[in-house]
Amino acid sequence: MSTGDLEYGSMVASEHGYHQLSSLIASHGGGCGELIKEQIESWRRSGTVETIPPTLLRIYKLLSGDLSFEEQLYAKGERSVEWQRRLSMLLVFGKAPDGKPYSLATLLKKYDTDVRMGIAPFPSSRFTDSGEECLLYRLLRLCPSISAGAATTKALVDVISPRGHVSSDHDVAFAFHLSVILSSVGCCLELSEKDKSWLYDTYVAQLLDDGSWDSAVQIMLTSMGEQTEAWQFVAAKTIVLKSYVDCSKH
Repeated sequence: MSTGDLEYGSMVASEHGYHQLSSLIASHGGGCGELIKEQIESWRRSGTVETIPPTLLRIYKLLSGDLSFEEQLYAKGERSVEWQRRLSMLLVFGKAPDGKPYSLATLLKKYDTDVRMGIAPFPSSRFTDSGEECLLYRLLRLCPSISAGAATTKALVDVISPRGHVSSDHDVAFAFHLSVILSSVGCCLELSEKDKSWLYDTYVAQLLDDGSWDSAVQIMLTSMGEQTEAWQFVAAKTIVLKSYVDCSKH
């Protein structure tokens, strides 16, 4: 349910004998949300709601578009639902203030508000406890601007920060390739010359450490920093000569 797989949720409910619930899950999106909300309110007034198992009530509330149950659980310290699933709940079952489904921009704005209020998990990277946003969430932030063809004030250096997707600050392989892609799209504020030089130099050093000196040479000759062509040529030549000598010894 929390991942938006309603077909599977309906099947599981049916297998456990909850046939009415199975039908409600299968028909989600057909206007049943308001009816479920009215039914829950009726149960509350009659006191019947106290007899409904909490897990079942949790599902009914989710189907009604009411995420208050999830918000209360998180505020009380329940951490079984990670941010990806919580965001999915908001996307699949939640409604914007105008009653319509969330757009990506309004969805992220709402989720950011919930995080600040302490009722939703921070979209952290699973690789670090540094409080860095996960790369996936950073990329989601860029999507509205990319779709609209509009500029964004998001800095590329913040988007590709290794802490958002790897456990080591010194592993910049993915950050390097991602920077090339996002730079070509033009959806972020470009890297400064200092940041470009650092990224290329660090990636070249990483490739050399891995023994991929041929790839390091290619990167060195295509770098976008302030290095002159002569400097790049000398550096690439040095790598080739050193690596060739090292290889010839084995």
